[in-house]
Amino acid sequence: MKKALMLFIFFFIIDILLLVVLLNFNGGKDFIVLFLPAMFLEIAIYGSFIIYEISNKDK
Repeated sequence: MKKALMLFIFFFIIDILLLVVLLNFNGGKDFIVLFLPAMFLEIAIYGSFIIYEISNKDK
């Protein structure tokens, strides 16, 4: 689970930086177009990694 925690912290920092950039760029209009799909993709990647870690722990 240490890898999953490190991945979470890494993606969290990327999310914060992306949020700051997109809210300041173009008056925040790109927030919904770019940030929300990136967040859903991150949740999918992070969730699949957690499922992979849990399935390997049982073996």
